[in-house]
Amino acid sequence: MLSAILLAGIGWFLGSANSRQAAAVKNEQIIAVAPTPSVVTTPAPDTSLPAPASTVLATSRPVSPAITGHDLPLTQTLPSAANKPEPTLLAQRLAATNDMLAQRNKNSASIQLFFTTEAQPERLESFLDRANNLGKLDEIYVLPSKINGKDGYRVLYGDYPDIMAARTGMEQLPQRYQTAFSPVPYMISMAQVSP
Repeated sequence: MLSAILLAGIGWFLGSANSRQAAAVKNEQIIAVAPTPSVVTTPAPDTSLPAPASTVLATSRPVSPAITGHDLPLTQTLPSAANKPEPTLLAQRLAATNDMLAQRNKNSASIQLFFTTEAQPERLESFLDRANNLGKLDEIYVLPSKINGKDGYRVLYGDYPDIMAARTGMEQLPQRYQTAFSPVPYMISMAQVSP
């Protein structure tokens, strides 16, 4: 009887130890399966030697924070030059006219296509848009002028060294301009540059 009790006690003790060992193994498996954050360790740099260029570049680069649902990339948070409105065609040609006048010589001439006795930017913008479609926008100059006491514009075509060259240039005007307007040579040597 004593030996039976002794064997039962040994069996209980061994069974308990096996269940604890099985639980420990199970816990180890759970720990092994659980994701752990990966930590990358880098050895301390040897300061006695200069660092290679690639290391210097890699370490001097700023680390950008992760983009969350509330963050925006840097390019979307700062205003960019692309968001600025482009100047109108009229503004572009007025600037080009000022540049042309600043470089003129005393005999400079052009071809006057037409003039307006009223400043009507919308109509001029429409004309310049058609000139752009014809591929002739770079040849058009818009000169603010006072005509009969009213503010208006002279619309010129081309930049010529003298009046004779402007007369020759009239023969080479696009057919549309020859029929729609009454082109005449125009001396631009006396025109004023806008401030």
